[in-house]
Amino acid sequence: MFKHFTTKQLIFIALIGAVLFLMDLTISTVIDVATGIIGAGYIVIIIFFTLIATVGALIIPKFLVFTIMAFIYAALAIPTQVFGPPGFSKVIIAIVIGLTMDIIVKTFKYKKISYYLALIIGNIASLLLYVLSPLFLDFHSIEELFPYLFLFTVLYGIESIVGVWIGFKLYNKLKNKRILQQISE
Repeated sequence: MFKHFTTKQLIFIALIGAVLFLMDLTISTVIDVATGIIGAGYIVIIIFFTLIATVGALIIPKFLVFTIMAFIYAALAIPTQVFGPPGFSKVIIAIVIGLTMDIIVKTFKYKKISYYLALIIGNIASLLLYVLSPLFLDFHSIEELFPYLFLFTVLYGIESIVGVWIGFKLYNKLKNKRILQQISE
């Protein structure tokens, strides 16, 4: 399954997944605690989250890049409140979201619009699945998020667009750097 990735590429993708997790664990958690609204912190980090994921996927434009990033992110989040209640279920949700994003990008043949669609859908899906998790898990601490659901959904979509746009700008500035060329090979 991963034969079309080099070891360098897998390490790079795993590092991106880990950075995304650390951003969510630190910055997002602090904002959630300060505001008292679980999920509010992601509003602040979503642009950076989307930017980093976009640049990573552009450096290694291969099927399963988003899935691997999402898996690493969720696997690291298992014992935490990041991306839902502690437990393995968040890994399954992350794999489904990552795979959906990979399918979208591959279906549109890695064109610019595919990254926008994939990351908007992926980010909004993660919000909705997070909110719906109490229906299938015994986790009730996100009820305070319900009044903000529409606002958060709109913000996730807008910020995903901005993050992907910045990601493309950054990638275009960095794509000729030797280290990135070595990773993508």
